[in-house]
Amino acid sequence: MASALLQAYEEGDTATLISLLEQEALSASQQADADAYSKAYAQLAPLYAATPYTASTTAATTAPATKGRKRTTRAAAAASIPAQSGSQRPLITALHLLLLLTRQDIAAFHAALESLPQILLSTPEVAWAAQLEQNITEGSYQEVQTLLSSPPQTASPDAFRALAEQVSGSIRREIADCVGSAYESLPIVNLAALLMMPDGSKQAITALCEERGWQLDTGNGKVHFKQGGNVGTATSTTRLAGTNNVDAMAVDHEDEAGVSSAEMEAYGGDARRAMLSQTLGYARELESIV
Repeated sequence: MASALLQAYEEGDTATLISLLEQEALSASQQADADAYSKAYAQLAPLYAATPYTASTTAATTAPATKGRKRTTRAAAAASIPAQSGSQRPLITALHLLLLLTRQDIAAFHAALESLPQILLSTPEVAWAAQLEQNITEGSYQEVQTLLSSPPQTASPDAFRALAEQVSGSIRREIADCVGSAYESLPIVNLAALLMMPDGSKQAITALCEERGWQLDTGNGKVHFKQGGNVGTATSTTRLAGTNNVDAMAVDHEDEAGVSSAEMEAYGGDARRAMLSQTLGYARELESIV
């Protein structure tokens, strides 16, 4: 790859240069190698900046090499690039935005987004990344999970997978931080739902408890976040208020909202139904206040 890049650079073959760098970036993203991806994108950025993007063009046009002298910088090579469009440009750009989200660098994300032309912003890949960031900012984590599980169809099916998993993990850690601070304990089924973990994720919950020093009470089906609490002792209702359209949840610890643990048991441990039960209890309490 290095020799091919050097040859394309020396010959002024910008189409090949872009194509090779895009391949390098895609390979790095699939391997979750953020440093390698950033390096490849840093080399692509000036080429992209000097290249007007046209959606109708699917392949780049080779710029003729200048005879009699060698180019000394990639910027010089980029200066002669005609209007063109690398077929992977929307995907590479979306991956760059996704990488910024994994780093929680929202300022850089918006700066990068605002520098893009409208025609590139309207591509499915870039629009998907922009929607993802908006939902993260609004706290719409269920929408985030839906987007992460259904990225745009591309020529590289696994292109988003590794970085999407990093974004999902980052969100779970953030939610776990909030939950651990806001609650004394939670039913395991509710914790799994809050953390957007799949059904039957006992192993993941166990690993999370060990990592964070939480106390897993399998007998009562609860996780205790604060050390020194009485295992199995019911606590009062605690609420986790999300931002904007995140569902506000009343979590049942045999609380005054009117939803007992017996009702939850009747649902057979189904996370969604258990959460629905809690929401109904919250609605009852609101009704009594009004």
